[in-house]
Amino acid sequence: MLTERQRNILKAVIQSHIRTASPVSSKHIYEKFNIGVSPATIRNEMQHLEEMGYLYQPHTSSGRIPTEKGYKFYIEHLMEGKKLSPLEKRKIIKEFSDQDENIEEIVKKTAYFLSDLADNVGIIIAPKLFNTPVIKIELILLSEKRIFAILVLKGGITLDKVLTVRDSVTQEELDRISSRLNTLIYGKTLLDIRGYYLEEIITELVKFDRLIRKLKKVLEEFFRLAEEKIVYLEGLSNIVSKPEFEDAEYIKHILYILDDKDLLNTIIEQKNKDFGKRINVIMGSEIDKEFLKGCSLVVASYNFHGFRVGNIGVLGPLRMDYSKVVSVVDFISETLTKYLDKTM
Repeated sequence: MLTERQRNILKAVIQSHIRTASPVSSKHIYEKFNIGVSPATIRNEMQHLEEMGYLYQPHTSSGRIPTEKGYKFYIEHLMEGKKLSPLEKRKIIKEFSDQDENIEEIVKKTAYFLSDLADNVGIIIAPKLFNTPVIKIELILLSEKRIFAILVLKGGITLDKVLTVRDSVTQEELDRISSRLNTLIYGKTLLDIRGYYLEEIITELVKFDRLIRKLKKVLEEFFRLAEEKIVYLEGLSNIVSKPEFEDAEYIKHILYILDDKDLLNTIIEQKNKDFGKRINVIMGSEIDKEFLKGCSLVVASYNFHGFRVGNIGVLGPLRMDYSKVVSVVDFISETLTKYLDKTM
């Protein structure tokens, strides 16, 4: 258990290190913070904090920097949240209130806001599309035996697939099929279609046209596409400029991991589930990837009508401004949830 003085000194060290990226000395704490004791006492307390695992000294002649344990204690017990300014909130709400944009654009914009306000890498994992109502399917003839199928979902989301058929077909036939198909699938979700209506639709249309069985395969491909999570990243230049990532070999490995969207999705999905809080801070050693040990993830879920459909997050160095980043992630996840509930 830390004493009140040790808590104040630990808080001062962490705030100073976040701001400067340099080891923090007892002299600096004495001069910049009103701790109320001498530099020698501060130095002794910093040594005790090091012995307890909250700080460490990278070089014998330097000051000290926080450990993961120190950051964890700070986040859970000492951190004071930095609220977003009214201007920042208004800007985000205004962008989310633009009804003319489709969901994909809103998702990309969310990643940008995360990176811009947190000054690190913004990450958003797009929601599953199974709960999104279908607007229509379009069938476009590319050649006698090739068809371009487009599924349009509410919110402007589109899925497409090129289909090769055995027999020649005309655009008139395709228009007939899509017209009849649209009367059966309009307003239904992909989940409903796959679970309850697919066989009914095929039975209804199999007598109607010889291509229906082929279209069943197209719908099944759309189901597969809808299951995939899409990961958007913004702000890679933000971390490249941080002093922690000056080593070219190190940053190359981090960028390689960030480029593996499936891996990134798996890490965030699993860790967010394991930690189980509304906002989760996942630090280096908890991420289980060697080259992310110097990094932290601040992640949160966002919902659609009460169901968790995706995750947002910020990735940066251990020395990130957690008080600001947590507030950014919290507000944006809440705003995105409200937007999805309102527009979909």
